[in-house]
Amino acid sequence: VATRNDLLAKAIPLYEEVLARSADNQYALAGLAKANLMAGNDQAGIRYARRYIDLSVRSQQGWQQQLEEMQKERGADLTEEQRSYFKDRIRGAREKELKLRLLLASVLMRVNDPTGAVKEYDRVIELDPAVPASYVERAQAFGDLQAAPRNADGAAAEAHTVVSLQQHHRHAVPRQPQGRAVAHRAATHHHH
Repeated sequence: VATRNDLLAKAIPLYEEVLARSADNQYALAGLAKANLMAGNDQAGIRYARRYIDLSVRSQQGWQQQLEEMQKERGADLTEEQRSYFKDRIRGAREKELKLRLLLASVLMRVNDPTGAVKEYDRVIELDPAVPASYVERAQAFGDLQAAPRNADGAAAEAHTVVSLQQHHRHAVPRQPQGRAVAHRAATHHHH
């Protein structure tokens, strides 16, 4: 653990230098968010994560707009290459946004902000309905949010949705091998 923290302690000022030179550097913001969250500097990490996410969402919207304008101007003349240039950038940004939102949500749970966590999980589910872990974690956050026993039903229903979603998406989600283990863990532990 010591070495990990040493590395994080070295990384943080380096990212901060990059950010000082270019204020909206997404690479530096993502790095600062992750490094601070891993080092346990929760508030700084949360702040950087939100800045990164806002920027990422704006970039994605910008690329989407450019793509739509080009489609209007050029119509059928727009090449597959031009189209995929924007599509790939949007997809790449989305995947990074998704990972950071999952990390942010788990930290928000740790600092007792289930409301904030549920918001992040909702956005993850919106971005990619086939990420089973986010349903399980959201069910957990939802359970914490309304710790009354009557809400076990809501969490159970959500866990059930996850299982049916996984069966439905199993062939479509090769990149989520850890999802099932998480769902299994939650299934064995959500009725505590």
